Amino acid sequence: MNLRKKKNIFVIVSMLAMVLLFSAVSLISFRYFSLDTVRSTSRMAAEMMRVALTEEMEKGLISERADLIARMNRVPGLRDVHVVRGQPVINQFGPGHESEKPSSPQEKEVLKTGKAIEDMSQFKNDIYKVTIPFIASRFNDINCMNCHEVPEGTVNGAVTLTFSLEHQEHAALLAVLPILGLLVLFGLLVAFYLKRMLDPVVETAEDVKTAMQLAKSGDFSHRVQVLSNDEVGEIASNTNAFVEALENSIGAISKKIATIGVEGMHRQGGQKDLLTHTLHVVDDMVNAARFKQEIEEDLDLTEVYNRMRRILRDRFHLDRFCLYEIAPESGKLRVVYSEGSEGCDSWCDPTILVDSDHCRAKRTSHGVCSCDAANICAAFRPEHEGDDHLCIPLMLSDRVGNVLQVILRGEQTSKVADLRDAIEAHMAVASPVIESKRLMQSLKETALRDPMTGLYNRRFLEEFSGNMISGISRRKSTLGILMLDVDWFKKVNDELGHDVGDQVLKSLSEIIVREVRESDIVVRYGGEEFIALLPDTDREAMLQTAERIRARMESTTVQTSGGPLKKTISIGCALFPVDADGFWQCIKFADLALYAAKEGGRNQVRPFTPDLWQEEENY
Repeated sequence: MNLRKKKNIFVIVSMLAMVLLFSAVSLISFRYFSLDTVRSTSRMAAEMMRVALTEEMEKGLISERADLIARMNRVPGLRDVHVVRGQPVINQFGPGHESEKPSSPQEKEVLKTGKAIEDMSQFKNDIYKVTIPFIASRFNDINCMNCHEVPEGTVNGAVTLTFSLEHQEHAALLAVLPILGLLVLFGLLVAFYLKRMLDPVVETAEDVKTAMQLAKSGDFSHRVQVLSNDEVGEIASNTNAFVEALENSIGAISKKIATIGVEGMHRQGGQKDLLTHTLHVVDDMVNAARFKQEIEEDLDLTEVYNRMRRILRDRFHLDRFCLYEIAPESGKLRVVYSEGSEGCDSWCDPTILVDSDHCRAKRTSHGVCSCDAANICAAFRPEHEGDDHLCIPLMLSDRVGNVLQVILRGEQTSKVADLRDAIEAHMAVASPVIESKRLMQSLKETALRDPMTGLYNRRFLEEFSGNMISGISRRKSTLGILMLDVDWFKKVNDELGHDVGDQVLKSLSEIIVREVRESDIVVRYGGEEFIALLPDTDREAMLQTAERIRARMESTTVQTSGGPLKKTISIGCALFPVDADGFWQCIKFADLALYAAKEGGRNQVRPFTPDLWQEEENY
């Protein structure tokens, strides 16, 4: 119910309540006034009857008392007069007329007690009946004891008077009606005054409501009309000032956001509530800025990815999403992580991992959402009917570096527009941080890799050997160490040139990488020396791997700029922590074994034995 209806109802109800209340009070007051009048009249009539009867008795005319009663019955408003003879009178003068006997318990009680009794049982029917005793007394010229042989105070009889209240009620109505008329006229005047007083309040309230509704939708042009010079007018003026301030502040922000967020507005079905959208956008921007500050302080790309995962899961309450990374060299997609029981494989055609151009978001560099158009991406394979998918590309240096895929199911599908804007805001600030972390990681990789062979260098071994050895010790396992060296390599450089020597080293690095496991680590230790680290490998497997590498190098013909060339290698082996408790001590032992292999004729594998260390100490 609006304020205008409330005002009208208030005015009408107030006027009716005032009229009805005054009418009820007036009628009740007149009724009780009538009753009080009747009471006085009855007592006066009873006294007149007593006096008249006494006089007639003194004059010897008591036999004419019936005429007296008949004359009394002609009094207006008095319906009936019934005189009752008491026992003392009966004892002295006899029972009298049959009509003078008590006809009701009320009369008997009055004769007995000498107290007047009112009969109010028929008051609602406009009948009032009262029974008043005649008590023997001496009063001026009237002396009951002149005729009655009774002591003073004796109840000689009683009179019952029955009155009709119709005449009083009629008089009351005639008295109340003019007052009611004046009251109605007064009520109309009050209603008119209230209307004149409340109309500006109602119209101002409706105007303020319109202004606020328009302001909520981003329209700050409406102004409230000032209708009075009191507090209501002040409210209107203050509202106008407030809306004008909103127009100069939030309105300007909303217009700017509208220019950058039109696409998001259309996605939400032409949302008209621009102010609410602005607040959502600002809130998303604040949260995104905090998120950016958090990931900027993360140590590496792995921590950034993990924080993104927690944000999607904990802040956005998503339980099905997948993050892809595009390899800079090959352009292929690889899964960084997947959240949900189904996994990425059940959401997209696996061909996107072979040919990333099958991924629409990666190919177009635009966000893709099935809420925009059904079957918009041919690679999407919904697990359940009604599933929506949202794929957001993360741009790194004008190319797609990552793709975030979100699967929305059930109630989440109704929130896809808000989620899309918020997630895109977070991914937009994450993109430059990811690019920076990738660059740092690439630079670090460059510093830890040999530029010619692409293998890790000695610096990598020095920095990361501690973590590797800790893992070996925790698993109570062993680590095979192979020290490899090209036989007569200096001769190649001196006779054929360093470019041929580089080609030989590249070929050897490729052979080593091919012959070891993916979990093994190959390091160019320096010059023509290489180290292969074989985690969780026993001595026999270590020697088999070393022999396989040696044989493959021996059988390989290296195509160089100086012509085909065949070279051999020597390999020294040591097992950590069996041969020594210290990692670098084992490196030393493998080097001693390599030296022994060269001394023993080259092109061979030599495991470390304790006697080699004894010879080194003696030397």
